[in-house]
Amino acid sequence: MNTPHVRERRGEQTPRFFWEPCAVPASGVEAEADRHARATWSALAESTDAAARYLWLARGPIEALSIALEGSIREIASVLEEAACDPEAEMLHVTAAHESMRIRNARHAAERAKAAWTERVEEARNVLDRSMSSGIELVRPGEPGWPAGFSALGINAPFALWHAGSRRTPSEGKAVALVGARGATRYGTSVARDFAAALAERGVRVVSGGALGIDAAAHSGALEARSVHEGGGGTAAFLAGGLDDYYPRANAGLLARVRGEGGLYSEAPIGARPTRWRFLSRNRLIAAASDATIVVEAAWRSGALSTAAHADALSLPVGAVPGPVTSSESSGCHRLIAERGAQLISRVEDIEMMIAGVAGGVETVGLESPAESTGALPLDVELLGPLDRLVFDGIPRFSAIGVRELATQCALDREQVRSSLARIELLGLAHVSRGRARRN
Repeated sequence: MNTPHVRERRGEQTPRFFWEPCAVPASGVEAEADRHARATWSALAESTDAAARYLWLARGPIEALSIALEGSIREIASVLEEAACDPEAEMLHVTAAHESMRIRNARHAAERAKAAWTERVEEARNVLDRSMSSGIELVRPGEPGWPAGFSALGINAPFALWHAGSRRTPSEGKAVALVGARGATRYGTSVARDFAAALAERGVRVVSGGALGIDAAAHSGALEARSVHEGGGGTAAFLAGGLDDYYPRANAGLLARVRGEGGLYSEAPIGARPTRWRFLSRNRLIAAASDATIVVEAAWRSGALSTAAHADALSLPVGAVPGPVTSSESSGCHRLIAERGAQLISRVEDIEMMIAGVAGGVETVGLESPAESTGALPLDVELLGPLDRLVFDGIPRFSAIGVRELATQCALDREQVRSSLARIELLGLAHVSRGRARRN
């Protein structure tokens, strides 16, 4: 709930937050302004931008945009301090790779945020019109295609959702996330494909991330099946980059089919390339858009486990498919079952019971919360703080990147990136030469 002074400013008995359908104007000039603001923010700020979310929490998308672009540092800092008094700010944990994102120093955060937003103004200009010309539309809370489960994300909900497809995937009906290893075995892909086909035939929507391996098998299985329920079944893919450029390239044909027969979704605008932090933040959307998350095949520290962690944090059931004890690609699933209490899945009927709320299918699995889980990383990378981790993830794996480009990509100011790179260099993870950073 909001603090009394926030309620009085809004002039309402019940707080209305940006992620709630009741807070979204449905028509008229205000609706167009809201749509434009959400679209602009999707390009102006990353989902991990705490200052942006604080502004939204305190003032909503339209006024927040005006303050961000035209307000002074002092004005922005004042609003950040106001938002910090709201208990919702305590819940700011967008990805499983980031610790609490709560802002402690409003002035400092305002200075850095203003600099970062200024760098992206041109990138955000006319993003809504450019998207529509590419057949990509904006979906807001409460509109067809906006998953009802996003409400549970609270302050961590996306600013907006971009959609590409012949039809918006209905938000009604059951949905199951099938996720797992990119380097999946033949066994894993076979199970994922069979489960997806069986679920789609039963009218259950299959949700995944469009990646190689298990994701691709899940989408393929769902596309090959014909639902016996009118309007049910099918598949949806939540991507980590803009919907104007399919990634990975090897799945371009499959993603084109998902777009034509199901739907592609992303919180990243057109032109945004997939990055590690976007993959990690995207996982919360896959979990929230589904009634249960099933990990079909995953290594000991697979990124798919972060999707399971998000599902558990949302009190949604998590299942895992056991595999050969000799397979490293199944060790993560065995870990979920043995250590985290995930439900063992050996047939599609097990999944049906989970989403129907039958006994044994409503327990959560006790994974680390998104604020505590750091994902699959070597020890030296785990020593990085949230900001340094963001900068490190922005450095390409096999090439160098300039400080200015890295700052724009991470939505940070250049001085902030330089300081972060100095700390990363001390750990021996990267080196900077002539203003360009490269991983070691």
